[in-house]
Amino acid sequence: MKQIINQLSSHLGDRTQNPNKALAQEIITSQNKEALKVIRKSLKEETDIDTIADLLKVLEVMGELDSGFSQSCFPEIFQYLNHSSNKIQWRAMSALSTIAEFHIDKIYTELPLILKLMELGTVVTRDHGVKILLCLYSSEKYQQEIAPLLAEQVLGAPDNQVGQYAEKWSKIINQEHIPLIVDTLEARAKELDKPAHQKRASKILLSLRKKI
Repeated sequence: MKQIINQLSSHLGDRTQNPNKALAQEIITSQNKEALKVIRKSLKEETDIDTIADLLKVLEVMGELDSGFSQSCFPEIFQYLNHSSNKIQWRAMSALSTIAEFHIDKIYTELPLILKLMELGTVVTRDHGVKILLCLYSSEKYQQEIAPLLAEQVLGAPDNQVGQYAEKWSKIINQEHIPLIVDTLEARAKELDKPAHQKRASKILLSLRKKI
């Protein structure tokens, strides 16, 4: 276990995420299931915030590289959504978003917590929360309920995130929800000040209107 822990950024005195990313890449490349077990065990027992944050970052990168390999870590990741540290919360949300597609039903039952953290947390927390909502929306089972929640996110997003949220949703949107996203984006676009943000919103709206 120490061998894995000793490779983490905080244990190497490195303030970047490079060691964590390298470790994640190494584990995925070698499909090292023993290392995965060590990470899961460590997350159950660890109390040091920096170490926990590093482990969650490793799982986030692993999930981006091979979500199927790390999807078994759902319980260990999810427990940290309730952590008192904002840093740990957004690290957990980031890691969870990479494996959300494998745990749609479980995540849906905990949706009130996800939405609360998105409302009160950091921009990173919200970004990954939107990614999780998009996973839920991709399931026909929850699509009708998630659509208005995604509209709320577009409507309430910071100016520099409006285009990103709308664009990601538009790529998977059901035909029947196109009027909803168009109305929402039109309302939000009126409040955008920067030309770059206005241009992106206009481009998305133009693309969506062609589908109606």
